[in-house]
Amino acid sequence: MLGAFNENQLVGFVAASYAHSFPMQVSEKMGTIDDLYVLPKYRRRGIGRNLVNACLEKMKSDDVDSVRINLVSGNDSAHSLY
Repeated sequence: MLGAFNENQLVGFVAASYAHSFPMQVSEKMGTIDDLYVLPKYRRRGIGRNLVNACLEKMKSDDVDSVRINLVSGNDSAHSLY
């Protein structure tokens, strides 16, 4: 889990997980971005994009070889971000 802060206030976060042996053998080490949230007041400032990029960099440094993203159907702004 990574957070974005404005001074001492948490304004957004990204949560991710890793699986070392994915049941369908799609990947040797798969990462999943499970959740991303930015407070409405702080949206459209690049915070979500920065959180996702930081998460992907962390996964890369941990030798994750593929990433899956869970996305709610109809969430057009999230779809555009990813």
